[in-house]
Amino acid sequence: MMYHELVISVFLQEDLPFEHSNEIISKFISAAMFQDKELKKVHEQNIYKPYNFCGLYPIEPDKIYHK
Repeated sequence: MMYHELVISVFLQEDLPFEHSNEIISKFISAAMFQDKELKKVHEQNIYKPYNFCGLYPIEPDKIYHK
């Protein structure tokens, strides 16, 4: 099985509470998938999606990622 790992750096424009971070990341992934015809087809299907993602790292002690 072949897989790819993408590591990105994020520069926040505003403070982001930990409990909202996964929602924001998933919205960015959805928006990116809609930019490609094939990925859009996969995204719109009601199936198991062939990707996963992690949250921001390191976890902030005060549970807020600062801009």
